[in-house]
Amino acid sequence: MEKNNCKTNSVRFLGEVDINPLIKILPELIYEWDKEEDFKVNQNKKYSLSQVNHVNFRWSKKLEGPCVYFDLELWDKYKAVLLPIMQKAVEPYGYKKGFFPRVMLARMVPGTIIPEHIDSDYIFWPPHKIHIPIITNPQVVFSVRGIDYYFEKGKAYEMDNSGMHAVRNDGNTARIHLIFEYLDAEINDVPKPDFEL
Repeated sequence: MEKNNCKTNSVRFLGEVDINPLIKILPELIYEWDKEEDFKVNQNKKYSLSQVNHVNFRWSKKLEGPCVYFDLELWDKYKAVLLPIMQKAVEPYGYKKGFFPRVMLARMVPGTIIPEHIDSDYIFWPPHKIHIPIITNPQVVFSVRGIDYYFEKGKAYEMDNSGMHAVRNDGNTARIHLIFEYLDAEINDVPKPDFEL
């Protein structure tokens, strides 16, 4: 699997980011949630993520190889908006070359849950898994290894998806997160770094 020598074992706050460019394009994505290709690439939509809506931009095929990635149709259209936000979020890691193998938006409407689970394809060398809330409310609870967290809008957090985690939206509004994975491209055999410092 991917190499990652400094993944958090709980939740790591990374800092604030400017999410306004992403908020501006949300209306353009109104018909992109849960398209047929999303169900094809993400098998968990049948199981732990059955109550979550997605817009996928980039995906990985971990069962085919440790670093097999592909871009989905929307990546080329929106990467100019997404990449600066993601690059800002990952600055604390200090990697000279970075790569984002999975990139998506995830929406949970009021009353929905993601039951407690472990992401099974991250047992050995899981990448950094980063969440940036775009729309949220104080009743969204993110539980990681039995501890509850509230992820604030416009702030980036790494969470440990190799440990038990769950989410519930007990509020009256939807929750939308930008979620992506991050790798040090210098120690992983990625197709091409997304950026170099």
